[in-house]
Amino acid sequence: MILKKVNKNDVRQLVDGVPYDGLCNLFESRLGGSGLCFARRHVGPSELTWQAPGDDWTTLAYAPADIRQTAENVLAGAEQQLLRLLSTTPNADGIVRAALSTPTDDCVFCRSTAQGVEVCLAAWGYGPVERMPGGPLRGKATSQVVITVAFMRSGAPVSGLVFGLKTHTGLKSLTAEADGTYQFSPYKGQRGLSLVVDGVDYEIMFEPGQTRYAVNLAPLAPPAPEPPAPAPEPELPTTVCCSVFVHHPDGTPCVGYSLSCFGIEAAPSTLVTDTAGKAQLPPLTSGTSFSLSDMRNPQHTESYVVSGPEVFDFEVPLDVLTFTIVESDETTPVVGASVKLAIGGVTIEALTDPKGQFVVDASRISSPAARLTLTQASRRFRPVDLVLDDEERRYLVVVETIERRGFPWLTLLAWVLCALVTLACYWVLMKVASHTLN
Repeated sequence: MILKKVNKNDVRQLVDGVPYDGLCNLFESRLGGSGLCFARRHVGPSELTWQAPGDDWTTLAYAPADIRQTAENVLAGAEQQLLRLLSTTPNADGIVRAALSTPTDDCVFCRSTAQGVEVCLAAWGYGPVERMPGGPLRGKATSQVVITVAFMRSGAPVSGLVFGLKTHTGLKSLTAEADGTYQFSPYKGQRGLSLVVDGVDYEIMFEPGQTRYAVNLAPLAPPAPEPPAPAPEPELPTTVCCSVFVHHPDGTPCVGYSLSCFGIEAAPSTLVTDTAGKAQLPPLTSGTSFSLSDMRNPQHTESYVVSGPEVFDFEVPLDVLTFTIVESDETTPVVGASVKLAIGGVTIEALTDPKGQFVVDASRISSPAARLTLTQASRRFRPVDLVLDDEERRYLVVVETIERRGFPWLTLLAWVLCALVTLACYWVLMKVASHTLN
């Protein structure tokens, strides 16, 4: 569809130093989906013609109000996209504004499709001849109109007001000047502004010849009353209930662990933890100081000060006993053997490592007498009775093999080989006898 025909002598090209058709191809490739297209220019002997696909284009000025508003948003969004596209190009702002300029208002067309409102520019990048001496363009339209919006509240300007401008891409945040004004450069065909201040919408419709508009904002709501002063915190009770949690560095509770208590008259001299690793303290007064000592390692002592109901931590370093299992030569380790260590009615199971060793948590040792039972896939060992010392942490255990277990398949293979050898001997003897008789 031919959108526009103009005489070559009536317009001048505003985009200098840039191939017109190349610029058109670039814009179309980068603005896909934006809703803006550029009509193709055809150069005749005396006329310039711009054509666009389809035949349902309407001049923007005659379109319904809602379509016009959407088309204006499309133009504003396309300008921002082109500015980002040419951000590294010298004079990018001038090129974009010149490319989006048209010599007259009737060069802007629009149509409504299933995908939304589309806008098409004819005679884009051209201006009227009589405006040629005016220097570089400052807006999309050839007019130099600047719209000033003054924000007022209760008759006084609002300095530095932050407000929003509705565009097709969303709400754009802007800030007014110190005198409460902000200047807009509307593009060709733009009929107004949609502003948002403090969540309230304000619509400005342009009037011919009017360049200054005032937005009267609603008075500010009175300040909210100050919240009442918080109630004073209740004083801590005279006495509080506390307990102590005894655990290893990995958080494992120490069950049945004994601590010596100093500084608390009503407390027993010895505290013993329960199944959760905790021991209850008697009611204490805030500010009371006391200390706890490890009965297994008296040098390990912790001091505490009561400030309120709480659970005090007492960390016990991990203490282990290391057992090394060796053969009767006292040097060869027994590797990969299953170990059962029976102590005070409790059986601890483990597996020897490549060094023939296994470890046991010292807190699990409840009796000095222990019996060690060792088994391996190929043999069985004689149980060993041990006497453990509170000060000793390493034990060398020499074991004696009492039974070796063979492999049935090896025995079967030996019988088969014997049978084969017997048959071979019999065959040789038969051959020798036959040869002798002949």
